[in-house]
Amino acid sequence: LCFFGNLECGCAMIDCRSQLRIVLHLFHALKMNGIIREGQIPMLDMLHDCFKSSRGIWEGSLPQKGEFVQRFWICFGMSIADAKRMAVESRKAIQSHTIDTQNDGGEWVRRTVNPVEPAEIATCYRRICNRDFHDVVDKYHTEEERRRSKG
Repeated sequence: LCFFGNLECGCAMIDCRSQLRIVLHLFHALKMNGIIREGQIPMLDMLHDCFKSSRGIWEGSLPQKGEFVQRFWICFGMSIADAKRMAVESRKAIQSHTIDTQNDGGEWVRRTVNPVEPAEIATCYRRICNRDFHDVVDKYHTEEERRRSKG
């Protein structure tokens, strides 16, 4: 009971800047696209289950494929028309690998976006992405728990 009470209070506190909302929208989109499986990140599964019907996180039912970006912006208070425009612009940017930005002088400039792999950002990401944990000693789980977590 104490864990869940603290979890509820903690979620209300961290969502003061929409962190919980952002994480749950991203987690839901990754699950719906088959990038993350149920049970792969138990803490996020639990949060997703706790808040899947929360009007504070979602503006209606859970978004389906093809509407993640638009529904994400709507839940932040953007109008439906503006959210749709943002979704279209995002799709174009992803497909063309370009984005329009304003420079310091207020002029619009089109620049090329070069994808960055998480493993290129930091050594810790590199280890996670490559699943390089050969030197890590797990002192906290039983053999059975380790076998189950490997799938």
